[in-house]
Amino acid sequence: MSVRFGAILCALFAVFLSASVELKAQAVVPLSEYGKLPDVEQTAISPSGRRVALLTTVQGNRVILMIEDQAKLLSSVMVDDAKVASIRWVGEDRILMINRQTQRLGARFTTNKAEIFTGRVIPVDEKDKGGVIFANRPQILEMIVGNYGVREIEGKYYGFFGGFELVKKNGSRAQFVFGHGRPYLYRVDLRTLKTQVVSGAARPGFIKD
Repeated sequence: MSVRFGAILCALFAVFLSASVELKAQAVVPLSEYGKLPDVEQTAISPSGRRVALLTTVQGNRVILMIEDQAKLLSSVMVDDAKVASIRWVGEDRILMINRQTQRLGARFTTNKAEIFTGRVIPVDEKDKGGVIFANRPQILEMIVGNYGVREIEGKYYGFFGGFELVKKNGSRAQFVFGHGRPYLYRVDLRTLKTQVVSGAARPGFIKD
């Protein structure tokens, strides 16, 4: 009885070993597969649920596709190798894309590099106005220091962002330079990109949260 049972165990082990070797052979993946970009990196749904934005790769190119009713392509925007932190709809006709990039800093700073965030509004219709947050305000550094969300107020969409307000260079009316690292809080109209101060920077030696 034990001999027969041992023979059965040996047979089962042989079958298992054969299947395991075959599975491992099938699991070998070409190295080229590891370098491929993901088909879809990020998605976002509009407030109505009818429109979707996809950060995806098409024929080797990274693009944001804006689609309606799951099939109708409304617009596409190339993003190339940009490091996209997030995308979201701000209404039904535009999206807000937050990017990040590594920036070298000058001698005045305590570190050589920092991760910088910027915001860009992308309309579905190319004829509509879009642009980079703070780009139309020379006295504000073109970067985001804290993303405090988006709100719909009386039918308009606003983004709340921290930012560094620059100071005028000595003897200049148009040139601005970095003053200090205490951010202001701004409200930005995500259609017109007009900016309004919500809260000033903290006093020297203090922080705001």
